[in-house]
Amino acid sequence: MSKKEKAKLKISKEKREKREKREKRERKPIPIWIKLIICAVLTIMGLFLPKLLANSSTFIEKYFSNGLFVGISQAFGTFTSIIPISLIEVLIMAVIIAAIVILVFAIIKMSKRKLPLMKVVRFLISLWFVAAILLNLFYFMWGFNYYRQPIETSMG
Repeated sequence: MSKKEKAKLKISKEKREKREKREKRERKPIPIWIKLIICAVLTIMGLFLPKLLANSSTFIEKYFSNGLFVGISQAFGTFTSIIPISLIEVLIMAVIIAAIVILVFAIIKMSKRKLPLMKVVRFLISLWFVAAILLNLFYFMWGFNYYRQPIETSMG
């Protein structure tokens, strides 16, 4: 074996060792049961937190409507005033359409036995996660205003 061949083998061995080390360091996927717990907590929070805060309209008026919401609306108002359409409505429609298309393709692939059931389950969990995040974002960015004090009370 010549010196060149030995050098190539040494380099390829080093590259292989680096790749193996990198693969060992890469993150392992989050187990499904942890994802399910996170989705459940987010969903429960998105469904029950508004019900809990519905009875405390003064709290919402003071801390959300006249506090946090003012900053949020100013930040998004400057950005979205450039565009003459509602960005959130476009985003919601795009997410719904994309989810339906992906789900239809997944069902088609699964029916042809090219897609394992576990991948479909993971996709549905991811879809649930996105929906729970969007629900919570809705309430924290705008939805708590539904539970403000009536205008008669705030006007005196």
